[in-house]
Amino acid sequence: MQEIQKTPALVSEVQALAAQTTCPVMGNPIDKTIFADYNGKRVYFCCGMCPAEFKKDPEKYIKKLADMGQTVETIETGK
Repeated sequence: MQEIQKTPALVSEVQALAAQTTCPVMGNPIDKTIFADYNGKRVYFCCGMCPAEFKKDPEKYIKKLADMGQTVETIETGK
């Protein structure tokens, strides 16, 4: 009797990221007039104190947004 080999189906779990609506520092709703640009990305905040905190460790806060299912805006750079 010939054994049939089964290969597990490859499951690709792709999570679509939503536009940013939450401040990565405080977790409050964003104010689009308060932002910081970082590596071609625009990150919005809830208040004027948050950009300084973000600039201490930008990658931490970018990751925090991704973990929440949110993405930041890509901006045009003057290259």
